[in-house]
Amino acid sequence: FNAVRQLMAAIVLLPPAMLSVRRNGYFSKTCNTGSEIRYKRNRLIGGSAVCGMFLLVGTALQQLGLTTVSAGKSGFISATYVVFVPLLGTLLGDKAGKKAVLCAAAALAGFAVMSLRFDGGMTRGDWQTLISAVGFAAQMLAVNHFVDKDNSIMLSVLQLAFCSMAGLLIAVPAEHPAMSQIQAALPLLLYSTFVPTAI
Repeated sequence: FNAVRQLMAAIVLLPPAMLSVRRNGYFSKTCNTGSEIRYKRNRLIGGSAVCGMFLLVGTALQQLGLTTVSAGKSGFISATYVVFVPLLGTLLGDKAGKKAVLCAAAALAGFAVMSLRFDGGMTRGDWQTLISAVGFAAQMLAVNHFVDKDNSIMLSVLQLAFCSMAGLLIAVPAEHPAMSQIQAALPLLLYSTFVPTAI
């Protein structure tokens, strides 16, 4: 499901991405030297691969967690990415403000109330969803590192394509997907392609 909707979203975003880089001269030989074009291309491809891998971790583990965790609980645990963004940023040398620290503490307290139990602690689904939140946070930091004002849509297209291809490499042998499944899920796939993914 993730691989198909991400591939569809990449296809939907490809025309505006190509139009954007053409208009802003991102790869233009008149605006850039050959070495600048090579640098931009390599950074865009490498950055997209990094962002795509983190996105794969986030989306795949979130859906695995949903097999044993309620949607409401999954939504809350997934939202703890807001905690991990400043925490991971701090590990990378950024400074977290007092408000970020207080918000992180409040989110962790809410996570503890929802997930920690007195009869054995967190479930496997809780852990999968929590790790997915770390994946989403890492993806956001990676996007922030690799994006610039002229490559944002193309970076989105390529990270979705990398995530989709890697997801398919896992899904085909593990899940044996069939075209009939894609057809049966087409309305949901189309919604997921356009609203939460492409837009």
